[in-house]
Amino acid sequence: MDTINNIEDLVRILDENPEWLEAVRTRLLTRELLELPQVVAGLTQRVEDLAQRMDQLAQRVDQLVQRQDRMQDDLGWLKGRIIYEIARDDAALIADDMGFVLERTLVRLDLRRLTEGQDLSDLPRGEVQSFHRADLVMQVADNAGNSHYIAVEASFTVNGRDSHRALRNAELLTRFTGLPSVAAVAGVRYDRRLRDQIGSDQLYWYEIPSEDPEAE
Repeated sequence: MDTINNIEDLVRILDENPEWLEAVRTRLLTRELLELPQVVAGLTQRVEDLAQRMDQLAQRVDQLVQRQDRMQDDLGWLKGRIIYEIARDDAALIADDMGFVLERTLVRLDLRRLTEGQDLSDLPRGEVQSFHRADLVMQVADNAGNSHYIAVEASFTVNGRDSHRALRNAELLTRFTGLPSVAAVAGVRYDRRLRDQIGSDQLYWYEIPSEDPEAE
C-alpha cells in the first residue's frame, strides 16, 4: 500500500485511483457544486434560446414599426385628400370671405394652358409642374367687377411649404395673366411659425372646421 508523505503523493494516488478521487470530491463538495456544470450547460442553452427569441421579437417590432409608418403615410395622404376636396367645395365661400365673387375654378388643363407660349426659362421644371398641380385656383371678381385670381394651397396642418406654394402660384398667375392675384391657405390649423405671415395682408387664412374631415 502506498504511503502518503506529502501532497504530491496524495495527488499521485488520486490520479491513479479515479474512484478515490470521486469519493474525495463527494465528501468535499456539495451536491449543488457537483451538479454545477450541468446547471451551467442548461442555463447556457436557455440563454441562447432567449437570445434567439429576442431576435425574433426585434424583427416583429421592426415589421410593426414599418407597418405603422405605412399606415401613418396612408392616413396623412387621406387627410390631405379630404382637405383638398373640402377646399375645392368651399371655393365660393373662400372667395366670399376674401371679398370676391367666384367666377370659375380652374382645372389643371387650364393652368397648363396659362403657361403655353410663356417664357419659362427662368423657372425650374419642378416649379412649373407644381404650378400645374396647384390645389385650387379661382378666377374671381371684386366689387367693381374687376377680375382677379386667388391661389389656394390646402393641408390639414398648413406649413411653410404650403404658404410658399400659394405665394409663388399667385405671383405666377399675375405673370401669366397680367391680372392681380392673391394667395391663400386653407386647413384645420396652421404651423405657429406662420402666425406673422398669415396675420398680414400677404397671405389669407381660411379655416376648415375640424369636424369636416371627420364627417367626410
